[in-house]
Amino acid sequence: MRKISRRDIRLLAVSAAFLVSGSTAAFAEEVDECGAMMEDLSIVPYQSWGSASASDKKAWEDKNCNRNICLYMEEKYNVEAGKSWGSLPGNLQKLWDDPKMNCNMAVQ
Repeated sequence: MRKISRRDIRLLAVSAAFLVSGSTAAFAEEVDECGAMMEDLSIVPYQSWGSASASDKKAWEDKNCNRNICLYMEEKYNVEAGKSWGSLPGNLQKLWDDPKMNCNMAVQ
């Protein structure tokens, strides 16, 4: 029997809200795409667009990346909201704690 992760539970809950517009797999793919954009284009949410083009900026907004990036960081760096930074680098810890991001709330 496979252990259900916190991300699985959260994705299931979010997918219920997106039943009309897409699937859990599509949502998870969007979260990963947001992370790739942040890393590849040096985007810092609410601070800098890095090297993002106009179409990149539109894609970021369309995918709700300002919120989804918290889910990406939680998964990639094994963050446990309010308990452990996992392996989240210091610069991203500051981003996580930024009141505009509100990642502790976004991942619950």
